[in-house]
Amino acid sequence: MADAPGHETHPSQVVRLAVAEFGADLVVDWYADLMTGRCLATDPDRPPIGWAAGHTRWKPYWARTWGARGLLYVWDDRVGPDVVAALSDEHWRVREMAAKLVRRHEVGPAAEAVAELIDDPVERVRLAAIRALARVGEGEHFDALEHAVADPNRRVSAAASMALDELAGRLDRLA
Repeated sequence: MADAPGHETHPSQVVRLAVAEFGADLVVDWYADLMTGRCLATDPDRPPIGWAAGHTRWKPYWARTWGARGLLYVWDDRVGPDVVAALSDEHWRVREMAAKLVRRHEVGPAAEAVAELIDDPVERVRLAAIRALARVGEGEHFDALEHAVADPNRRVSAAASMALDELAGRLDRLA
């Protein structure tokens, strides 16, 4: 296996290089397996973790986070169920990244799980969930976003207001 690029390389560039080296199918599967914890950063049967723009000196949840982050740049709909599962990860960084994947790749089956994250204790997760729900939510999700508009955190409240407008426009309804 070729050496992984240096850590100073942007994740999108690392993903492009990984796809060129290993093929998109293998990279998507590996990133999904990292994200869900089905494999570890040190798995000898997988590429070195540097191909996910990570390293082994950090806590284990970082490999799950790096796997999810890689899926921002290479995607296949078959990993949608893995993204839904990652929305309930024990670590907030993985939940946040999974919500970003829902928005970026419009993972519709994740709408209910994302709606549950609107009350997450971590602001960054709430923000990512609100933005994702704007992209994949349906009419039944207006209440969740209206609830988030009342969040005492102004950033969360403002994001929820914008998400309501986006959802209303997408569904051709009034907010």
